[in-house]
Amino acid sequence: MGSDEKNSNLEVQMLLHDYAQSSEDARYRDSLILHGFYFSLAILGALIVAVVGIFHIYWLCMVISFISALVFFIFLISLKSISGARNAAWANRKRIEKDARLKGLVNTNRWVVERLDEEGKEKGKDWWERRSVGKWVWRFELGVFFVWIILGFGFALLGTGVISLN
Repeated sequence: MGSDEKNSNLEVQMLLHDYAQSSEDARYRDSLILHGFYFSLAILGALIVAVVGIFHIYWLCMVISFISALVFFIFLISLKSISGARNAAWANRKRIEKDARLKGLVNTNRWVVERLDEEGKEKGKDWWERRSVGKWVWRFELGVFFVWIILGFGFALLGTGVISLN
């Protein structure tokens, strides 16, 4: 075995290890995003129940709303960060898949049967397949953050008597 062949074999092994590591990291971050989303849904439900239970005490609802906005802003930042790292890991995996030395050694990000049409040509992704859960989760958190801010100001206006529900 020549020196060039040993170096090439070592590089292929390093690429395969990097590929496996990127795959594991991306899947781990995918699960973090989903668990963070489920956790935020539970928190959102509890906060809504709390506000509905004390709706007539405007100043307390205002405090809960602003604290909730802060909590969801922190969720937003963390999930956006996790999503960015997840996307980088998937991009690294895709980059490695394109290396000619690994042809046939790695499983590409395609479903062969579902990705081919009747003539054996590759089909494009449909609308749902082009969506990234990482993007939607942090956008959900952003929306909830803004809703709590608006509710906080609404309760502040109700509490000061600027607006009235009567």
